[in-house]
Amino acid sequence: MLPIKLTCIGFGHMSGAVVRAAVARGVLFPQNVTVSSPSINAGIKTTEFNQALDNVTALKHADVLLLGAKPKDMPSVCDEIAPHIKNLAEKPLILSIAAGFNVAPYFKKTSVVSVMPNMGVSVNEGFTACFPYQPLNAAHQAIVTNIFGSTGAVEWVDTEEAFRLYTALTGSGPGLVFRLMSSAIKAAEAHGIEHEKARHAVVKTFLASAQMADETQLDMDILMGKIASKGGTTQAGIDCLDRGGIDAAYHKAIDAAFKRAIELGSPDISSGDPAIKKHEGGIESSRFFSSSDKKNSISHLTEKPSCGV
Repeated sequence: MLPIKLTCIGFGHMSGAVVRAAVARGVLFPQNVTVSSPSINAGIKTTEFNQALDNVTALKHADVLLLGAKPKDMPSVCDEIAPHIKNLAEKPLILSIAAGFNVAPYFKKTSVVSVMPNMGVSVNEGFTACFPYQPLNAAHQAIVTNIFGSTGAVEWVDTEEAFRLYTALTGSGPGLVFRLMSSAIKAAEAHGIEHEKARHAVVKTFLASAQMADETQLDMDILMGKIASKGGTTQAGIDCLDRGGIDAAYHKAIDAAFKRAIELGSPDISSGDPAIKKHEGGIESSRFFSSSDKKNSISHLTEKPSCGV
């Protein structure tokens, strides 16, 4: 386990799923996790972790600070805690999962990483993109990779633009996939299949297809070729999708989500702030972190953390 103290300000579904997975997989000690959340502090929700009375008090327990407040609340949260972090002799590593909001300008001379986990973290099949606003040392990168690697795959990027693209591709991606699944269900219903039976068939089909693509690592065209035969039913369906412009439609969907991600973070990109530009050696490794790497990367941390995780 990581001998660090992690504090969460805001503890919604996403941050809760990440922290609980990290604890369950032995990455964090539960007694080293402290939570500050309006709903928990007000007694509306409960938590199995240490509870701080307020955000400022919570900072006293933080080697790593995970900002999980809603994007609309993040400016006020940052305004509240930034002066206190500035005065800390040892500043925490700050991780933000607030989509479209750059917290880095609030925390000068502090290591800040924007992270974009998707909803797959709730079933330990997530994908998390990470962008450091300042160069990270190997130990900090390993900490982030191991915490979010508890929920699935982690990808490090070195530009703000790439991070926004992953926001569209993987952050919004599950919603787009659900939209495709909805179309398949409706098509089945149009031919007389009951909704629940259609839903079950579609979910299992998408699940098996994704698992096959993940396990074989084959190109999608090759996988399609293993199913489709010339003049067969699958090829007829694929041809129809192609004639209907499925590539163009999906490209437009990703472009629209990407554009919106840029709009939400427009102050970061349009300001010319050098912090968002590609930094040489900003991260010491950007290789893909898959679930098969988890055991080895965690064991590395018990010795000297390296970025080879």
